[in-house]
Amino acid sequence: MRKLSRFDLGLFYFLISMVLAFGGCDKDRTPLNSLPGEPPAPHLLNKLQTPFNSVYSLRFGPGNLLYANSTKGLFVSNDFGKSWDSLSYYSSPDLFEVSPYNDLLLMGGFGVLWGWFAYSDDGGKSWQAPQFTPHSLFPRTAVFLSNGRCLMGSTESDESYGGIYFSDDNALIWRSTGFDTLFQIYQLFLLPNGDIYASGLVRQEDQLLHGIYRSPDNGDTWEQVYGQGQNMSWLYKIRIVSDRLFYGCDYFYRFFISRDGGRTWQQQGSLPEMIADFEIADDGQIVLSVYNSLNGNPGQLFYSSDSGQTFYPLTDQLLAEPRINDIQIGPADTLYLSDARQGLFKSVAPLSEIIGLLQLHQNR
Repeated sequence: MRKLSRFDLGLFYFLISMVLAFGGCDKDRTPLNSLPGEPPAPHLLNKLQTPFNSVYSLRFGPGNLLYANSTKGLFVSNDFGKSWDSLSYYSSPDLFEVSPYNDLLLMGGFGVLWGWFAYSDDGGKSWQAPQFTPHSLFPRTAVFLSNGRCLMGSTESDESYGGIYFSDDNALIWRSTGFDTLFQIYQLFLLPNGDIYASGLVRQEDQLLHGIYRSPDNGDTWEQVYGQGQNMSWLYKIRIVSDRLFYGCDYFYRFFISRDGGRTWQQQGSLPEMIADFEIADDGQIVLSVYNSLNGNPGQLFYSSDSGQTFYPLTDQLLAEPRINDIQIGPADTLYLSDARQGLFKSVAPLSEIIGLLQLHQNR
């Protein structure tokens, strides 16, 4: 047998080192949250191929059309994100809403000096500027009623400009509802029973307090549901599960629940950073994203299966340091995530299934 030379030994060790460096692990599949010896985290998300990267918001429209409001303009997909068509160069990080009943789209937001507002009655292909009486500065939120009426909430530090407006002619002309108690409108939302809720700010002498009001008659009259006074800060995001069950979050990273239609609120859990967005699936699973764009901390994605009392990381190796600014739960309980830097992601299975995979992994 030939004796191994120093060259043979050197070549042998070189080949072993190359195998360990490049063939011993799949770097693309190694999850960021895995420790040595741990099984890889399950693959939960796919990154969709899109003609845009940064996405402000996603909305589903009639016929399961998926709209992407991106920094490169407005796009639409009729195959759940597999392919995309460009609609217009219009986009906004502030307001973008899609009617569930027809081709009406609303968009608007904050400009350099003034706000702007536009509507499209052909599914986003063309846009027009509506008329306001009186003029509104900063459109922020909108809802669509089954009778054809639209309501829009505007925000301003001056009570004479902020408030709630309505349109009965497919968004061409907007008039004030005359309800001026709330003048900085955070959110309008529609209950399953048809009631409209408005969340915003109320001025009491020299203080700004959070209030929630309800309209049972399409926005014609309003009554107070909740007034700040339960040692809570402003609830700037609220999600509706039923006529009685609401969830909300405040600026102090806290998560709340209301079981009486928004009249009283109880704190559930708290998060490490400001809550950017959250959604609730039909089976009660909560998906929530946090990040603070002011301090530059890495974002995180969480889920909760106990009404928000405890939150667990929802991690995937594809989504490093997420900046999720919009969460949508689409048809078949599919999770869609729009990331401010990394684009658009979609769950590989229904939300309940990927959470089940995560729970199995975490219990190993």
